[in-house]
Amino acid sequence: MPDVDDMLARTLRAMIPALALAAPSSRLAALPDGLEFRAELGLDSTDVQNIASAAQKAFDITITGGELAACVTLGHLSRLIHNKVASEEEALAFNLSFKLSDT
Repeated sequence: MPDVDDMLARTLRAMIPALALAAPSSRLAALPDGLEFRAELGLDSTDVQNIASAAQKAFDITITGGELAACVTLGHLSRLIHNKVASEEEALAFNLSFKLSDT
C-alpha cells in the first residue's frame, strides 16, 4: 500500500492549485500547512467542500460538515484526512483479525 502521507500530500496539492487561481503561484508551490483556505487562497465554502469531496473519494473516508467547518488551514484538513485514513485502516485490520479468529 502506498504511503498515506505521500498520497495525501500529492492529492491535496493537486486539488488546491486548480481551485485557487487567484493565489500567487509562489505560495502554492510550497503549500505550507498554515495556508488558510478562505483568507489566503480566497476559496469559498463550496471550494473547500469540493476539496473534501475529492479527498473522500480518493481515500474512501467520510468527512462531516462539522469536521470540515473546523478546517481553516491546509494542515487542519491534512491531519483530519490522515486521522480518518488511519482509523479506517485500524478498523479493517480489526475486522480481518476478528474474521480470522472465527475460523
